[in-house]
Amino acid sequence: MPISKIETKTLRQKVYDQIRESIMSAEMEPGESFSLRTLADKLGVSIMPVREALWQFETEKVIIIESNKKMSINTLTREQIIEIFNLRFHHETDLVRESCLRGSKRIEHKLENALKKMSVANSNTKHFLKWNKEFHFTMYENTNSSITLDIVNNLWLRLAPYFGIHAPGSKIFTNFAVHELMFESFKSQDEQTLVSSFKTDLMETKEYILDVLPLK
Repeated sequence: MPISKIETKTLRQKVYDQIRESIMSAEMEPGESFSLRTLADKLGVSIMPVREALWQFETEKVIIIESNKKMSINTLTREQIIEIFNLRFHHETDLVRESCLRGSKRIEHKLENALKKMSVANSNTKHFLKWNKEFHFTMYENTNSSITLDIVNNLWLRLAPYFGIHAPGSKIFTNFAVHELMFESFKSQDEQTLVSSFKTDLMETKEYILDVLPLK
């Protein structure tokens, strides 16, 4: 018979995962403020598991907690954003290369599904970003580099709020054609083209965010 403490812990993890998914899909923007009560009401849970989840996000430097009534998504300096992209280039290139060399029909099918979802959602930024994340992490899933993947997860979590920022009248930053090329390269296990197209995608994302970022 399960005891309440285990159930509470399970609920906390569910709350953490749901908030994390919102952040990773750029549904929360840099500097966006919210209250503990408002977030708990939106999730339909009590304050306690939300507070515990937010403490974890604070430790990960994703959320700033000033009080129960004042919390916000952390912001990054231009230098920090550049540093994160440099780290992503290093670690994610290794993951992409390993994933390609290992190959997998199961991963191939999951990538194809994510790509189709991206195509359908191309005019909806939030949905597109959700499937863009799914595409990348599906590829990384096909590796044995669990520690590297933990690092990459944290880098994405800190950077993801910036994926949703847009200049007036601008289109979504990420290039769908590059993802198609990545998929075809994975299928054929063309490591060189896959790594090259991945780097193009990352460079375009970096340039877009830095161009849109307000100068300080």
